[in-house]
Amino acid sequence: MGEITWEMRRTYGPMAEWIPAGVLVRIGQDEILDRLDEATTLSAKADMAPAEVARGHMEMAREVLAAEPRDEVEREAGRWLAKADGAYTAIHAAECRAQADRIRDANPAAPRRVRAPSPEEVRHAEALASLKADVMGLLEADPEWQGHRARMGELGAQVAAVTASVAEMSKTIEPHMTKVDVPARR
Repeated sequence: MGEITWEMRRTYGPMAEWIPAGVLVRIGQDEILDRLDEATTLSAKADMAPAEVARGHMEMAREVLAAEPRDEVEREAGRWLAKADGAYTAIHAAECRAQADRIRDANPAAPRRVRAPSPEEVRHAEALASLKADVMGLLEADPEWQGHRARMGELGAQVAAVTASVAEMSKTIEPHMTKVDVPARR
């Protein structure tokens, strides 16, 4: 579930509000940002184009923002293409492909963009790594932790030995188990 943050409102202005609430709850943050970036690109093209073309760019920007989630659109179009592959007649196959195209045309998808982590995300990751290192440093210095760690190693070795002996016993017992009658449960 995605959400429009105050930073998005500040960066993208009123376009951030053009994504319908029903669609917003079904898409993630990456898709929201892809849609807003594409709408911004189309808006910039509209600013430099003649009036007739500019209206088309702005209409396309609105359609990209209001479109159904791209995964759902591709899944539905894929169903129609699968029907086309299994169609008995060429006419039916062509109609199924045309329906897939109509679905895609009605819901234009913003291209996926690769996003570099934000400075805040980088700081968060560095702080988390530092915290983990500090905790491990404290644990390594604690003699009680060292005792627990040694005990865990001993238990692991004991479990491995028991597992090996059970495997060995099952090899010798298994041939005889086929002759044992097991009473049926009532």
